Amino acid sequence: MAHKRHQTILISSRTSSAIVWIPCAICLESEKFKVVWKFISRSRSSQLMFYSNRSIFENHWELRPQPELVRTGPKNKMCIDPKTKALRLHVNQDCWGTYICTVPNNSLHPSNYIWHHLDYVKPAETMSTPVAFPHPNNIPFKVENSDQFNQIQSAARRKLTDHKGWKSVQYGPFMLTTRIGKEEGFLDRCGPVQVRLTRQCFVRIPNQRPKIVENNVILRIYDVLRETFDFMATVRLSNITTSRTKEKVSERNKEIMDFPTYANETYLYIPCGYTLFKHLYNFSSFFPGFPPTSYHLTIKYQIQCEVHDIHRLIRANLEAAETLKFKPSTLPVSGDHRYAKSIRLVREGQKNFRLKCTSKNDLICTVNNSRVIWRTGSGVTYKYDENSDTNIRVMPDCSLLFHHVYLYEEDSYYCHMRQFRWEQPGQIWSLRPRIAYRIYIQPEATFWSKQTDCLIGLIVLAAWSLVLVVFWFILNWYDASIRKHAEFFVRSSSGRNRMIKNIYSPYMEDDHRLTYNLYRANLMKDPPPGTIIMKE
Repeated sequence: MAHKRHQTILISSRTSSAIVWIPCAICLESEKFKVVWKFISRSRSSQLMFYSNRSIFENHWELRPQPELVRTGPKNKMCIDPKTKALRLHVNQDCWGTYICTVPNNSLHPSNYIWHHLDYVKPAETMSTPVAFPHPNNIPFKVENSDQFNQIQSAARRKLTDHKGWKSVQYGPFMLTTRIGKEEGFLDRCGPVQVRLTRQCFVRIPNQRPKIVENNVILRIYDVLRETFDFMATVRLSNITTSRTKEKVSERNKEIMDFPTYANETYLYIPCGYTLFKHLYNFSSFFPGFPPTSYHLTIKYQIQCEVHDIHRLIRANLEAAETLKFKPSTLPVSGDHRYAKSIRLVREGQKNFRLKCTSKNDLICTVNNSRVIWRTGSGVTYKYDENSDTNIRVMPDCSLLFHHVYLYEEDSYYCHMRQFRWEQPGQIWSLRPRIAYRIYIQPEATFWSKQTDCLIGLIVLAAWSLVLVVFWFILNWYDASIRKHAEFFVRSSSGRNRMIKNIYSPYMEDDHRLTYNLYRANLMKDPPPGTIIMKE
């Protein structure tokens, strides 16, 4: 079991939320074994493995640094399956490295000598140095056809190839070399376009295991690399259909890995950004300064596109036919673009919109014999189909019908004619389209969003009104209760005050009358001089 010591796991660098299960090589019946997962991070600068004189399970490789314990738990997003002891982890920038499922109670258990390498390929942009490519007057190159584009691209590739960087170096079965990636330019687009050419570093290894690897133990790291990038190997089978299927699967795997891959019947090219290179035994000593710097340059283009109005061309063609009186007439060719182009502005939601493939002869499309095939710029094709439920379909007159125009259907649509040429028996459809339409879709006026905003405003207003009404009722109740309590207090206070006044007042009403009568009696008895006494 431990004879196959290296278990490699290659994941795309773009993956940020993937979940990886790393198995533990123990028997399920061995519940008495205590399993401890250990980890060696790729951030360590020392070598991961070294060649030892002792042989364990027919292998001399051993780990040099002391592994650290894997911290499991919700915070670290790692856990161990209680039954299989497999390690479950979320892919992030701190998880790259080598994992070992160890059995502490048994130092000779095979699981202690199986290493799971979790790695990725670093993007070339992070390891690349720009190379200057002269643009006339520092303005983009103006191109009008593919010949001009290819000429500039060839000059750029020669500039990048002749750049004095580093040369190819060979050591055993490994060759450190470079390759220039494919340019990504699209002449069917108009306006500014940037094309990036990258001369990237690769490690070339033979597709078949050479004998020098068998005789040199140090070079057996070839087996680790060859097994990791086995999906890049070219499949050669007698069955053509099976071979093409496997090639498509291989291409799909390359897209998922998110790095340029090159392989043929003889060699595989592994990007130098593969993180396991850092910890492979003494690999950096094979090529001092590994990994070397890659180079790239950027070419700026201004694609000149002459757009013709197809209706004007057809009208001019009909007028010319009437003038020439029965002389054959064809659709004018738009210069170097080789086919007419038309721009259409369509409203979103428009129904029964058609694109016609113009021809001097009537076109008929049936199930068994379709004269026309429609293709979009994104690679979707449409043939005649009797199913009327599809939104976009080819009609019997070979026109392309949109039952209902949606915003995501904005694209370029090309009409290709069936060709009958004996010199190209395998080519059914013409490479040059008969006509091309560039469809721009005007978004539908969104009244619903305004209605939604008004409805939300009304709901908020009603809610606040309800809150204010409730608050008003509470204030009125509070005011009424305070007023009632105050009136009761005033009434009770008034009766008490009268009682106190009657008790503690120094002069009552009778006292006032008595005092007055006494005063009058005294005055009558001894009046002062000049006093006039009035009798009642």
